[in-house]
Amino acid sequence: MLNWGVEQQVLAKNPLAAMKLGRPESRADFMSETTYLKVRRAASPELRCLLCALRRTGARPCELYQLKWENVRADSFFIRDHKTQGITGRPRTIYLCKFMQRLIELLQPHRANSEYVFVDPAGRPWNGNKVQKRLNLLRKKLKIQERVYVYALRHAFAAHALSEGHNTATVAELMGHADTTMVSRVYGHLREQREHLSKSINQINRRRGPRRNA
Repeated sequence: MLNWGVEQQVLAKNPLAAMKLGRPESRADFMSETTYLKVRRAASPELRCLLCALRRTGARPCELYQLKWENVRADSFFIRDHKTQGITGRPRTIYLCKFMQRLIELLQPHRANSEYVFVDPAGRPWNGNKVQKRLNLLRKKLKIQERVYVYALRHAFAAHALSEGHNTATVAELMGHADTTMVSRVYGHLREQREHLSKSINQINRRRGPRRNA
């Protein structure tokens, strides 16, 4: 924003231009199924619906925060204005499994006063800050050790889809990527890492053999 102000000659210079930002935390991991289930059970009904939708569709959080009933179809969410529209040149379709189709059917009568599908307990659309604050509180309450953030559910969807044998082109299309690059580079790595570590722990324990007091 400040750089834009300089470009528009509203500001003489960006006062934060020399500020050094800390290295952001890596988000190349996913929420384990155990943690997801714990958080989902402890969440409010409104947040629980959002978490279920994120985990079962692989949608970007921002796509569901602003999702309106006009975007809902029988078996999908249809979004014209989306993140990769300039690249793909077509609307974004978020496909719904049978569970999600039923969830949307159940939600609709309770959202008569809102144009948004997923809302917080006050009836307002979700945003990243509101969701993360609630996840942080739940993490503390449940004494969960791993990081809990909303985008990890999208990662979990991708890693699970790949581990089930679905090809990268299918997963990329379901997640709304313009091509398979991101799926192969990031999510494929998550799957391979998980499978490698799972295989390693079994091999290590098999080599050691059983112990009486283990």
